[in-house]
Amino acid sequence: MTGQINVNKIAARTGNSITVESGHKISGAAGSIVAPGQVVQVVQGILLTQATSTSSSYVDTGLTATITPKFSSSKILVMVDMMVSHKGGWSGSNVRLLRGGTTIYYGTGTGQACLYSGNISDGNYWVDRLNSVFLDSPATASAVTYKTQMQSIQSVHIGINRSERASATYDAAGASTITLQEIAQ
Repeated sequence: MTGQINVNKIAARTGNSITVESGHKISGAAGSIVAPGQVVQVVQGILLTQATSTSSSYVDTGLTATITPKFSSSKILVMVDMMVSHKGGWSGSNVRLLRGGTTIYYGTGTGQACLYSGNISDGNYWVDRLNSVFLDSPATASAVTYKTQMQSIQSVHIGINRSERASATYDAAGASTITLQEIAQ
């Protein structure tokens, strides 16, 4: 047949391994060829709206993303980039990361299980940038949802994508993302 390549000339098979000579590549349907450490797929959730809370209980921020792993052995690299504000004083706020309804990526010491805790002495105009990276092992090929939640300490303001004041044209109005990468194992 015209255009047919003799695989034996560009690849060698040893046991369960195939070695491909330099300058050649193997192609296949999505998900059919997987190498450990390879990014299989990427999903991103974007939050452009503003959220605020004074609740001492954790509440959803609105930042969420869902991924359906192609392989149950895959790991999910979770990257959070979020703008967070607080009302000043001796109180502050916490942000946590969840897989489904389970808090993940947190310290085990005494206190609140969170990935971020903040306090700004003059928080009317300022916004913190929360950047967090976590490699999760959900051990499933079913849909998995990751999200963030916020909590106020001592009923002070916590805001997402906004400064505490958020009333003047020069106050911060930001955006937040959560990016999920399936990593083959």
